[in-house]
Amino acid sequence: MNTTLFFVRSGETEWDIEQRMQGRKDSLLTSVGIEQAKTLAQRLEHIHFHAIYSSESKRACDTASYILHNRKIKLKRTTDLMEMSFGDWEGRTLSDIQLNYPDEYHLFWKKPNEYEAKESKGETFIDVQERVIPFVQIIVERHVGETILLVTDTCVIKTLFNFYSGSDLSTLWDSPNYDSTSSFILEFTPNEVHLSFEGERLG
Repeated sequence: MNTTLFFVRSGETEWDIEQRMQGRKDSLLTSVGIEQAKTLAQRLEHIHFHAIYSSESKRACDTASYILHNRKIKLKRTTDLMEMSFGDWEGRTLSDIQLNYPDEYHLFWKKPNEYEAKESKGETFIDVQERVIPFVQIIVERHVGETILLVTDTCVIKTLFNFYSGSDLSTLWDSPNYDSTSSFILEFTPNEVHLSFEGERLG
């Protein structure tokens, strides 16, 4: 039996507009982000989800709540889906981080496999993999043959795509861009995993 996981990025937030790193910190959905979540709910209304999980961040929970709408499912919040921790970078603008942490900033965007977060004191991409991949395996085992929605953020989704596509961590940023409320799908069959982005099969 196939198990299908829909991973959705939370809607646009105030800090997205200001180009601030969010990570474990939070900012509110903008009016655009709210509309994105409502539009996504309409796009997904024909899909029967057996369970809906969300990161514990407010932006993710709010996005998930709009998708839930009239569905008779209780939202399950979990720290396992929390965005990558950016440590001391959180709440700071990209330009500020680039100015004050030029070497580590370069590694983060250009050589993610070498990013060690020594200065930022946050997570590495390997840390994110080691947190999220076991959680995904638990979900797949818990919900055999079911369709599950999971609301999270960019780096978690990028890391998942990188891992399940069998790519090297150095190519993490080469995967498709995940705009606010875009969806990435993992379909687990008995013998393999298929990847889709907004309905387009990727592997």
